[in-house]
Amino acid sequence: MINKVYVQVDTKDKVIELVDYISKHDLLSFDIESNSLNVRKGKIIGFSVSANPGEGYYLPTMQFVGGEYRDWE
Repeated sequence: MINKVYVQVDTKDKVIELVDYISKHDLLSFDIESNSLNVRKGKIIGFSVSANPGEGYYLPTMQFVGGEYRDWE
């Protein structure tokens, strides 16, 4: 069984940790997260990065408040 470790990047220290993680790996998987399957109507709400199975980082680009996605204030 894979020990899973996923980190939500929500502080300045975690951004630094994410940059360090990216710089230490030669091969990464990158995924853009959206709030819709419709590419013309959906908004990018974050992205994820992983170098190995069971680990990764998620960086939200929008916040979910009151049942809807909003830009960070």
